[in-house]
Amino acid sequence: DSFDLLREIYRIPRERYKATLDELVEALAVGPYLTVPVRRLSLGERMRMELVAALLHRPDVVFLDEPTIGLDLTAQRAIREFLLDYQRRVQPAVILTSHYMEDIERLCPRILILREGRIVFDGPLREIHARYAETKRITAQRSIGAGADPAADLGTWPADLGEVLTCTPDVVTVSVPRARVAQAAQLLLSRLTVIDLAIQEEDIGTVIE
Repeated sequence: DSFDLLREIYRIPRERYKATLDELVEALAVGPYLTVPVRRLSLGERMRMELVAALLHRPDVVFLDEPTIGLDLTAQRAIREFLLDYQRRVQPAVILTSHYMEDIERLCPRILILREGRIVFDGPLREIHARYAETKRITAQRSIGAGADPAADLGTWPADLGEVLTCTPDVVTVSVPRARVAQAAQLLLSRLTVIDLAIQEEDIGTVIE
């Protein structure tokens, strides 16, 4: 009934309404919930039904406020994958607000950061790292049987190469100035028995803070 009411409000032609509803119901896997009272739906189920309602009239601009808030990891992933696919197929302009950095990293090619009502950044995600992140993170996974005391193997870490964040028998993680990543990686490889080495950007939330 709610969807029929929206059809009347937005004056959606019946054929287009049925085609769009069928498409959204299938994409969001909400067929079993169409006749279930809202009060009996879980938060994730309700969010998916709300997306169906919001997209029924195929708006040119879609505003999404915290679309994954309160959802479990599986539901969050399902919502993100749907939104990515929907944007590729239908190509609306999507404006998303979220405090979940994974939402932003997965869904947003362009980022606007507001501080006290002013736009302090407007650009691609990669530019935030390039402009504001002073360090990268290197994680070295040690081989089994490499020794129980990685701190002894690692020795004193040079101050100009950042700092050691974690040092366990299995993993050593260091935060390194962006310009010194190569030297830090070489030092780790020379001092430890390493089976895997990962170089990553700092967490986007940390950079923004």
